[in-house]
Amino acid sequence: MNSNLKMIYFKAAFTILFLAGTLTCHAADPHRQIPHGKELFTVPESQMTWGETTNFMRADPGGKFMPTTLKVGIRATNSMIVLSGQPLKLVYPASVYIKSVLGRPVWTYPETNVGGVPSRNVDSSNWVSFMYLPLENDRLAVEMTDADGKPVPKTSEGAGLGQTGLPAKVYWRHWGRYGYHGVDLLPHEDHELYPLDPTKYFMIENPGLYKLTLVQRLYVVDTNTYLKAITLPPVTVDVKVADSASR
Repeated sequence: MNSNLKMIYFKAAFTILFLAGTLTCHAADPHRQIPHGKELFTVPESQMTWGETTNFMRADPGGKFMPTTLKVGIRATNSMIVLSGQPLKLVYPASVYIKSVLGRPVWTYPETNVGGVPSRNVDSSNWVSFMYLPLENDRLAVEMTDADGKPVPKTSEGAGLGQTGLPAKVYWRHWGRYGYHGVDLLPHEDHELYPLDPTKYFMIENPGLYKLTLVQRLYVVDTNTYLKAITLPPVTVDVKVADSASR
């Protein structure tokens, strides 16, 4: 199966799973509308805090270079991560997302049927593949400051982020041996990478308003078909820690 068909079936499967979950919720709440078009591929902007875009050239395994424009965002209710309780826990889930902002948005392509499965045959030049998400301790770097701009101490897990690095000469076909995950992005789709919990990385002791800054790393194919690490522009989100009366 060629790479274009793989993308079609991969995204078709995603659509089926997404709709299955949506239909279940819809059955429980008859007033809820089933997402379609742009809503099917994106989350509300009120839940997203995005970093700046970055432009670079990436290669496919055949050595062909393609322009790529990406940005990283953090999804949180009302664009703020809220912690409460003793010990501190997330009030609502938060996640790291990535988006390709180059090319025609996926929802503008006509919907077709592939073996009875709804899908969109997106122009292969407009979707991004051959990118890989590193292991957790190498995929991100995070910093947090309090209301006075002072750094918040890190946990051992937080201090260990970014300490491993990319092994020398990882051939792109062997990325699975290192536990990396392939990332395929349709144009302008909000794609979830992993959940984010600040309590894993920081020793937060006092209530108040904090700022968390995250830098995302990915691996892409280099000119010699080996992988290389790229760093995307940072994204900063507010973190609210409830006072003792709320715990």
